[in-house]
Amino acid sequence: MTTRTHAAGANRRPELRDFLMSRRARVSPAEAGLPDGGGRRRTPGLRREEVAVLAGVGASWYQWLEQGRDITVSPQVLDAVARVLRLTGSERRHLYVLAGLNPPLPDSVVDDPDHLCDGLMRLIEGWLPNPAHIMDPYWNTVAYNESAAVVMGFRPEIRQTTPRTSWTPTGTRSPTTSRPPSSWASAPKSGRTA
Repeated sequence: MTTRTHAAGANRRPELRDFLMSRRARVSPAEAGLPDGGGRRRTPGLRREEVAVLAGVGASWYQWLEQGRDITVSPQVLDAVARVLRLTGSERRHLYVLAGLNPPLPDSVVDDPDHLCDGLMRLIEGWLPNPAHIMDPYWNTVAYNESAAVVMGFRPEIRQTTPRTSWTPTGTRSPTTSRPPSSWASAPKSGRTA
């Protein structure tokens, strides 16, 4: 590890500690599915030990993580901690950065039709009569114009993954993927013979 990388990690440790402590304080034991315990708690939100148990990690190890000690952490453990602390997608990515890992890609917004700006929708509609579609980082089709629906068989009720729908033979696709339009069956075959 270079001195620069080591220094950057040392600078993030107090931020990691503050971030985890603040997020732990936001979650009540009842929200985490734990019994109330009856009396008054000295700690707002969850205790470190409770987070550790719910995340499936050792209490000492979680304490070291929250203290910002120089330990190796896996994405699986960070995901478990993020789940227990009920972190949003952006908070989860921030946790990865503070822990010194590459953050995961944002959750796909395929199911949210309002996530695309009006300019992108005007752009693909402007391509008419040519087919046009927009994909997310996972090659899922998130928007398309009418020509693309006809040519590529896109349907709004089915989540399409472009490579699978465009470049695999129809017979090998699962029933949940889109099928080419029935008019393709009557299209003239190529001049090649077997």
